[in-house]
Amino acid sequence: MSANTNVKTDSIDATVLAKLYASGFLSEVWVPDPGTLALRRQVTRRTQLVRQRSRLKNLIQSILDAHPIPPCPDGNLVGISGRKWLMRQISPADERAAIERHLGLINQTKEALTVVEADIAVHALPGFDNPPPDDFARPRGHRGCERCRGNRRHTAL
Repeated sequence: MSANTNVKTDSIDATVLAKLYASGFLSEVWVPDPGTLALRRQVTRRTQLVRQRSRLKNLIQSILDAHPIPPCPDGNLVGISGRKWLMRQISPADERAAIERHLGLINQTKEALTVVEADIAVHALPGFDNPPPDDFARPRGHRGCERCRGNRRHTAL
């Protein structure tokens, strides 16, 4: 090792940070309040549930891919029409049982997502005590475009 090599160790870092703090060069770190921590935990739970739902959908798709079954015309295997289509397909009994088990887990995940998302809405949007019904028409997000130059809103065609 040459004399010009910069050595970096935890003890040197700690010493430098202690000197900076003692001289007033370091600002205090923001510590989130309990409400923010709770919201972060709920967002993490939501992310985990969404990943679980995706994993279950992929398991169903892998079962279908292992057999000569045409692709679902609806595109959404777990929607109402996709589930009806799944039940009309001919597959071995053990595979059908696995598909039904995965669909049941997807239902449970959907229920858990509804609860977590309602809790996130209550924490993130003060005064939002009642989530909108499932058939509530949510407007599409708008980030501006050339057609409206970001000043006016328009509906998607």
